[in-house]
Amino acid sequence: EGSARDPHLWLSPALMKGVARNAYRGFSEADPAGAESYRRNLEALLRELSALDGEFRKALSRCRYRVLPVVHPALGYLARDYGLIQISLSGADVHGDVSPAELTAFVEELKRRKVSFLLVPSGERTKLAELLSEEYGLRLYEINIRIVPEGGREDYFSIMRGNLSVLREALQCR
Repeated sequence: EGSARDPHLWLSPALMKGVARNAYRGFSEADPAGAESYRRNLEALLRELSALDGEFRKALSRCRYRVLPVVHPALGYLARDYGLIQISLSGADVHGDVSPAELTAFVEELKRRKVSFLLVPSGERTKLAELLSEEYGLRLYEINIRIVPEGGREDYFSIMRGNLSVLREALQCR
């Protein structure tokens, strides 16, 4: 679930609508002459975000798995918005340090839920994730949690649709 400890609000299209509205208010107050232009841009952005939210809602509504197993707990808001459950290694920090007891509890939870995959941040296949994959046969799926475009070809929407594609495969959505 999303919390003060989860700064990844941009992974929620629904929350991004609020971010867009706040940006609009700030820009309009700072530059009243541009308010109409900002309003038009806001309306277009809200339409795009609503469409993206709808794509996520539809795609994630009928999945075999309802669990997002992660080492890095970045998907709390996304899980909350679409009726999923994020489970993570509670003690894992950005370096993957975790106690044996926490690791055992995490693996037991995955077994109990019959989950055979793990979501990892793109480009961050940590030793811990690799160990879990090798030792327990978990398939690793990479998800972009930074939403940083590379090479000028991507934007927020293409990155999020890429994430949705990964989630659909991992969660075995129909």
